Amino acid sequence: MAADVVGYSRLMEQDEAGTLARLKSDRQALVTPAVGRHGGRQFHIAGDGALVEFPSAVAAVQCAIEIQQAMARHNAARPERERFVFRIGINLGDVIVDGDDLHGEGINVAARLEALAEPGGILLSEDVARQVEGKVSTPIGFDQERSLKNIERPIRTWRVQLGDDHPGPSPEPESKASRRRLPMLAMLAGAVLVLGTATLVWLAPWQGQPKPVMETVTDAIVSDDVSIAVLPFDNLSDDPDQEYFVDGMTEDIITDLSILGGLAVIARNSSFVYKDQLVDVRDVGRELGVRYVLEGSVRKVAGRIRVNAQLVATDSGTHLWAERFDEELTDVFVVQDRVIRRIVAALSIQLTPDEDQKLAAQVTDNPEAYDAFLKGQNAFLQFSPDRYDEARAYFRRAIELDPGFARAYSALSITYANQVLNNLAEDPERALQQAVDYARTAIALDPDLPQAYFVMGNAEVFRREHDKAIAAVTTALELAPSYADAYLLLAFIYLHADRVEEAFPLIEQGMRLNPNYPAEYIFILGQAYYWQGDPQRAVELYRRSLDRNPTYVLVRAMYVAALSAAGQLEEAEWEAEELRSLNPGFSVDQLMAERPFTNRAQGERLAADLHRAGLQ
Repeated sequence: MAADVVGYSRLMEQDEAGTLARLKSDRQALVTPAVGRHGGRQFHIAGDGALVEFPSAVAAVQCAIEIQQAMARHNAARPERERFVFRIGINLGDVIVDGDDLHGEGINVAARLEALAEPGGILLSEDVARQVEGKVSTPIGFDQERSLKNIERPIRTWRVQLGDDHPGPSPEPESKASRRRLPMLAMLAGAVLVLGTATLVWLAPWQGQPKPVMETVTDAIVSDDVSIAVLPFDNLSDDPDQEYFVDGMTEDIITDLSILGGLAVIARNSSFVYKDQLVDVRDVGRELGVRYVLEGSVRKVAGRIRVNAQLVATDSGTHLWAERFDEELTDVFVVQDRVIRRIVAALSIQLTPDEDQKLAAQVTDNPEAYDAFLKGQNAFLQFSPDRYDEARAYFRRAIELDPGFARAYSALSITYANQVLNNLAEDPERALQQAVDYARTAIALDPDLPQAYFVMGNAEVFRREHDKAIAAVTTALELAPSYADAYLLLAFIYLHADRVEEAFPLIEQGMRLNPNYPAEYIFILGQAYYWQGDPQRAVELYRRSLDRNPTYVLVRAMYVAALSAAGQLEEAEWEAEELRSLNPGFSVDQLMAERPFTNRAQGERLAADLHRAGLQ
């Protein structure tokens, strides 16, 4: 269990002696006794931070609940300026005890969860949530899937639902020292932050994303729409390593459904939050705003594949269609095509001749090439820079086995584009050119491949070829009307082409198709309000985006600009100092050089807002 105090540096600046005395008293009266009652052992008691080892996950969670509830009651009788509000993160893992010190990757995860927990909240890893299910009286709910710094695999997180009766810290801005401070436990656990001025990370429709909490910027898809979510199919194979194959099949079904103009299809990273969960489809319907859900299972063994699939109405839970397919593995695309066409028939969707032809086309007739493609896709979805080379090797292997495999070229192009957009390319210009070249090859092989046009549009906007970028992304949306990320990319292009009003409906549609949308969507909406001339609304949205990803340098720069434009100069100056601490090499000129504005006045306005906050 990792814990620290929210806004500690601000409290210390206001009253150092009093803060230290009160914190020591609270620890002795509330924290240490609770830890002892649950068999915990405290490590790293320094400043406002604490790290505690427990004999079981249940003991750790019960202790955390007791501490947070006790602090809430204690704070209720205190002036707001004297309250201590803890964040707590809990993870399950092997540790090495070295005297009064504690080591291990499990500690790193706990520290990162603590930094992401809400003030007064408790954030759990999935391993902990699984261990305590049904064993604690306080409800626990799924939060999201997150990529944590220096942790190879995404971590699915869960929140202890303590309720809203926990007095929080003062709403007044924290001090500059507080905003600069990295979470103590994260530093003790050896976290290293490597930051640069980043541009937006655009994802392929099959690419995953750290899962955020459901947002409410827009309504979900209206119930009158013919709308569907494809839940992750269960892997019933004897080999758990076949998970990549089953997830890949699910994603391909989502991709194929997305081309149908008569059907609204929820994006992959919204439907995959339900992976490995027992769910009620009626709950899924309410949460994602869809009328139908496709669910099923896949068993792959001895050169054969068995797929069970069922289409369910979310209003009643009634099965509209269910079928089992048992085929040779070489006929995997036949199975996928049959599933799609059964859905089309059950929902009375009229296919156009083009849609019918696209569904009939096989992505490859080589099972080994398809398997290599899915392995590459799985490696790429681990969100680790170390896995790019592995993903590319699989994609290149797929191309060697089938030189006409357009999706493999498109996937290869995305690896280079994402590397550039995340400042990971040693030679960005060369990597961007490789992304464009592979996308062009994919389009030449399959002119109906929306992902390839998406990459082309992404590349062209940063070359300041806005007309070409708009044409490419528009084509992607014509080919795949449910391509959520493409709506946001087109909105991003319009914002930088000084066509602000046209961006809003695109953002809204993208959010409807991806209700569990990532922080980048909120950031784009914030940009739209900033350029529209509503900096206060932009401030609110940027703050929410930063809550999800506090080290996102570009978002923080725009946050500073919006605060400055809204006349909140003191807060803007504090955030500017935080920006400099995150990225000492930040410069306004560099940011202006990177932003693809067509209207010079846009850049000048942004630069003026940043300069007013003290950034150079």
